[in-house]
Amino acid sequence: MGNDFFGDLGETLSKTAKGIGEKADIFFETQKLMNKSAAERRLMEKTLNDLGNLVYRRFVDGEEYDAELGGLCEEITAHQTVLAGYKEEIAQLRGHKICGDCGASISRDCAFCPKCGTPCPEPEEEQMPAAFEEMDEEIEEILEEEAAKAEEPTEVEEGGEE
Repeated sequence: MGNDFFGDLGETLSKTAKGIGEKADIFFETQKLMNKSAAERRLMEKTLNDLGNLVYRRFVDGEEYDAELGGLCEEITAHQTVLAGYKEEIAQLRGHKICGDCGASISRDCAFCPKCGTPCPEPEEEQMPAAFEEMDEEIEEILEEEAAKAEEPTEVEEGGEE
């Protein structure tokens, strides 16, 4: 009876181990295929990205496209413009400037870009638009008028009584 129990137990353990081994093999094979699939998907996405970059470069170089493709290319250009503005703002907040050639954010006091070697002159101070200058002058006039009114004696002060 004891031999049968241990014999049955050994057989059950053997079958279980064999089943676990088969499931592990299936799991590892599945993982390999999933990894290959993910790698293939990344290659496909890179190729699609390269295709998009090629089409966009041709658009920038002046090649004509249908309205749908041209619209997407114009949208990309608009996004690039917005991103360049953000990059410039970030550089200004950090006390940097942007290299006009390679686009690197560099210290304001650099005469040459440390990344590409291009001369980087000091950015010019931005001029205030004329409309803002006119508004600024009007505000100054109003403030002067208000200051003058504040300095005028009131009726109570003239009469000497309160």
